[in-house]
Amino acid sequence: METCRHLLQFHNDEPLSEDDVKFLEFAFVHEAPVQHEMKNPKQAGSASRLRYDKYKSATTLRGVKNKGGTWKDILWDFSRGYIDFRHISGAAGMEELMRRNIGLGIAQSPASYVDSLGNVVMDGHFSSLSLVESLQQDYALEAIEHIEGMSHRAQRQLQRALGATTLVQFAHCCASRILIHEPLTVAEALASEHAAEWRAAMDEEIANLNHFGCFEKVPRSEAVKHGRLVKSKWVFKVKYNDDNTVQRFRARLVAKGFTQVPGSDFYETYSPVFSYTSLRTIFAVAADRDLQLDQWDLKNSFIQQRLDVEHMYMECPDGYSKVMDGGEPAAMHCLQSIYGLKQSSRLLHQRLSKFLKQSGFKQLVSDQCVYTKGEGDEQLILCCWVDDIILASGRGNSAARIWFDQNLRKEFEVSPWTPGVEAGWILNMKVQRNFGVGTLHVSQPGAIEKLAAQFKLTENVGRGPWVPMDPHLKLDKAVGDDIVPPHFWDYQSAVGALLYLSLTARPDIAQCVGVLSRFMSCPGEAHVTAAKQLIKYLYATKDHGITTHPRGARRTAYLHAGAAGRSR
Repeated sequence: METCRHLLQFHNDEPLSEDDVKFLEFAFVHEAPVQHEMKNPKQAGSASRLRYDKYKSATTLRGVKNKGGTWKDILWDFSRGYIDFRHISGAAGMEELMRRNIGLGIAQSPASYVDSLGNVVMDGHFSSLSLVESLQQDYALEAIEHIEGMSHRAQRQLQRALGATTLVQFAHCCASRILIHEPLTVAEALASEHAAEWRAAMDEEIANLNHFGCFEKVPRSEAVKHGRLVKSKWVFKVKYNDDNTVQRFRARLVAKGFTQVPGSDFYETYSPVFSYTSLRTIFAVAADRDLQLDQWDLKNSFIQQRLDVEHMYMECPDGYSKVMDGGEPAAMHCLQSIYGLKQSSRLLHQRLSKFLKQSGFKQLVSDQCVYTKGEGDEQLILCCWVDDIILASGRGNSAARIWFDQNLRKEFEVSPWTPGVEAGWILNMKVQRNFGVGTLHVSQPGAIEKLAAQFKLTENVGRGPWVPMDPHLKLDKAVGDDIVPPHFWDYQSAVGALLYLSLTARPDIAQCVGVLSRFMSCPGEAHVTAAKQLIKYLYATKDHGITTHPRGARRTAYLHAGAAGRSR
């Protein structure tokens, strides 16, 4: 049911209630008779109107699908009352439908599936699809239409990248990946079709925790003597490759830090990170002095530190034994910091800072997460963002990078690092270098695409507004019913995301974000329209960013569209 609601929501502009999802699934599976309102106000001549003229004679939802209707059409009609189910308005009518379908033939039953290539295998056209499979088919058709709308050159490039897989198979494969729902609880994960993958991910996480000696199991009666037990939960996530194929299923056990007791379970929680001003300064220095940027990622960084309190106990995680060998209720004695604890980030920073100082680095007074070592051509500049480490060093100083990598691995477990390959993706920012002319270009196309997709503003690619905001626009505070509620359009979330982009790689929108942020508690239609225009502007110029030149160049930093891309 969660999967159905997840997929239906993609096709509908307004939230669907759980009862609506259940009803639509029942009506689709049991062939509930439908009636269409003949005064459907779809615009004459539009594509949706042409489809409506074909499917308005259908008597079931499957019939609507067979006659060319889409789930977007169905949901639009259903939410506005233009599709009616009067014949099953009562419980008796629903029971009658269920009795009628008990003897449904196998050939008419939902029996399709998605093979390893992403193809939907079925006996007929839509007739045998279940609700989830029918939704998937809509996604596949949309993907096919999108591919067909691409230029021939783009299609050929995509086909070469796919190899033996056809474009149609690729479209179905994209649709099937949408079906991987990220569960919220262990029960939901183990009841899903990917139960084996989620169980393997949970076992991997438990193995990592045991490897670092994070817990020891103790009797619950002993643990409660030291105070309240900290609660825990599982967080499930599907990791994807750059081409959106599934990379792995990830499960992480986290503590519910809000259940910790101050003064007993933790003392200090503050942990600094470097400012984006410092990062941009390092980028400018790297471009000016021809430095190479390398990046390291600490593996399972939080659980590598010893906890700073002696007695802190956590409830046993769901999905695993919660009793001692003798059958007595058990609890977990926390020995290492884990994700979710309030002090975990601080403990990591303290340990990492101590290691860097012992390695000869000096901590800046202006930014506690920036360190330097050496002078002149041998100087190393390092900055830390929680467990991400960025090192700027001379291009020819490979010995210093290897020395740092070896020393870091003696202290921490670190993800693989490739010597000689400069980091091209730093903190969700795309970094492009042209060593020939000394430029460094920073942009955030991925974050902009995600923001535009979240607010459904991805249409008119390449034809968006070329100014972020109308210079003559004057916004006033909205009052009363003129205030746009968050459930209609999440203005606060949009402005927050725009503020982040203005602080990283898009300072050209800073003034506009400053104007919009004055109305966070009272946005009206004009404010929402202005925010939408700004998002559309970003989407139309998503490859723009900050390009830094050496000091000898005419300009040291300016906004430029794809300068690094053309230099390749």
